Amino acid sequence: MVLEDDRGKRAAWLGCDFCIVHRSVADRIKTEIRAKHDIEPAAVCVNASHTHSAPPLTETEPVVPEHFDPQYADFVVRQAVAVVGDAVGRLAPARLRYVEDRCRIAYNRRVYDAQGRALDADG
Repeated sequence: MVLEDDRGKRAAWLGCDFCIVHRSVADRIKTEIRAKHDIEPAAVCVNASHTHSAPPLTETEPVVPEHFDPQYADFVVRQAVAVVGDAVGRLAPARLRYVEDRCRIAYNRRVYDAQGRALDADG
């Protein structure tokens, strides 16, 4: 997804189906995006879904070192940059909205009173 404000400033958000996207890979992607699409690295978010089924993107990731394929890792970087280019080419007027809510998974389930004291199950 690429967003552009009324001054022409852009931001990109990439969703990647990998367990880990190391900083070195994200930095390569951001550097290439800056060079090809003029979007500043600070305005690029590279988000990993945390799947355990995807191939590793760096030599330090795999449990079995032979599973790392540098050609595949380079391909992923090229594709990430290309998909941003596709999004830039399809920019169209849109309205961006958001909401805030509490996360209902992986959180502390204790209930607290107004003074911050934990309450038991009966309140």
